[in-house]
Amino acid sequence: MGTFILILEKTPMTSHSNDQTAVMKSLFLLSVLLIYPLPQIAIDIYLPSWPAMVSALHTSRELLQWSLTIYVLFLGMAQLIYGPLSDRFGRKPVLLFGIGVFFISSFMGMFVVSMGQLLVLRAIQGLSIGCGFTVASAILADVFQGNQLAKVTSYSAMIYSISLMFAPFIGGYLQHYIGWQANFGGMALYALILFLLIYLFVFETKDKQKKAIFSISSILKNYFLLFHNLVFIGAIFCLILAYGVMITFNIVGPFLLQETLHVSVIGYGQLLLLIGVAYFIGATVNSFFVKYAGIHRLIILGLILMFCSSLGLVAIVILHVVTVTNIVALVGLTIFSVGFIYPNCFAYALDVFHEKGYASALIGSAILIGVSIISAIVSHFNIDHEYCLSFAFLILSILSILSYVLTRIIIKKR
Repeated sequence: MGTFILILEKTPMTSHSNDQTAVMKSLFLLSVLLIYPLPQIAIDIYLPSWPAMVSALHTSRELLQWSLTIYVLFLGMAQLIYGPLSDRFGRKPVLLFGIGVFFISSFMGMFVVSMGQLLVLRAIQGLSIGCGFTVASAILADVFQGNQLAKVTSYSAMIYSISLMFAPFIGGYLQHYIGWQANFGGMALYALILFLLIYLFVFETKDKQKKAIFSISSILKNYFLLFHNLVFIGAIFCLILAYGVMITFNIVGPFLLQETLHVSVIGYGQLLLLIGVAYFIGATVNSFFVKYAGIHRLIILGLILMFCSSLGLVAIVILHVVTVTNIVALVGLTIFSVGFIYPNCFAYALDVFHEKGYASALIGSAILIGVSIISAIVSHFNIDHEYCLSFAFLILSILSILSYVLTRIIIKKR
């Protein structure tokens, strides 16, 4: 907390906030940073409950998996519009609206009795919380500059990684002791607390004199210009495929580990905690070595590791030596490698353009929409869980390598 205060005191802020106390300033930053985990929590916390939800909602595995696909798809589409909306109407009103709707839809999720109701609510959750990453990033960019912006951005990445680790871990215990409805109650409680924090401690950071005119044609024109850059497109494809590996495990993992390998719901949450730690370690190691090795060497290292671990998964499936230890070790190594690929490819794509706001929104949206397509394909072919997981990992790793290599070839030719 002291670090937050120190950073904010050294940062030039708006005149509206100059007279705030150090505690209020720290609460401001903490409230903004706590926005980042919520979209990911809505993905991970209910995964341990999937086998139980199949039975409770009288549905199929494939249809339940669509609840994740639809959420990610609408989350991705929403990110394209929330940035321009916050430029026009202000950051705080847009955030309060999005998180408020997310709270209501999450609360209602505790009472669904059919898959149709669940799918509608998941779409609303995605549309509403699409404001999270985009508007929170805009707030930080309004308040901080230069190295101080880099510092607080690293805090957001750290908090996001922690949510990646602990959301399924907590979800396992909620399922075991209360039931699958408690996961939606957990989402609603987090959203309610976040809503109150933003209402009480987050001030409007968008200059009223500089609010943009909201124009759909202008937004589409700016996004269309970004898609003319082949390097940008290549980097996005690499990001989609790398993140697609993580989503593939989210889709296949609950049934593979709990039903095929007979892991308890609490045990499943604990295993996902370990896999989340693997990503956290990978991203941390990457952040330390990137200034020495450069982003491209680390991307190549990550791609090689992902390919090798995917081959390992295929090998244990073909040789019929699939065990919990083998699966978790090789999936953990794969997710560790994504910790090198994802942040560096994101920086690589973002560095192509001066218009960082539009580029960042488009990257985030394209990743989620692309991943929703991967999710739909995996759900459709998810027959034998271990074969689906291993060959999906291998295909995605090969396509990631091809995407990156082709992008580098294009650059050299230019």
